[in-house]
Amino acid sequence: MYPSAALVQGSDGNFYGTTSNGGGNGSYGTVFKMTPAGVLTTLVEFTGNGDSNKGSSPVAELVQASDGAFYGTTWRGGANNLARCSR
Repeated sequence: MYPSAALVQGSDGNFYGTTSNGGGNGSYGTVFKMTPAGVLTTLVEFTGNGDSNKGSSPVAELVQASDGAFYGTTWRGGANNLARCSR
């Protein structure tokens, strides 16, 4: 896995980030959480244009909205395999 953007500290104090590849679904990338103590949890494994978690190669940092949800983009996936914006 290769982190592809800066970590973002969430309102819960944890750090969130993306990898442009890695994960168990053919190396399409992940979204992860890391606690201040260094415990790492994979939250999303992208599937390319699979049935769920569509998209691949997230390369920008996440943004946390006022509702607490994180939003991000992927370099590939979605219509015409050009890009995708995800919650």
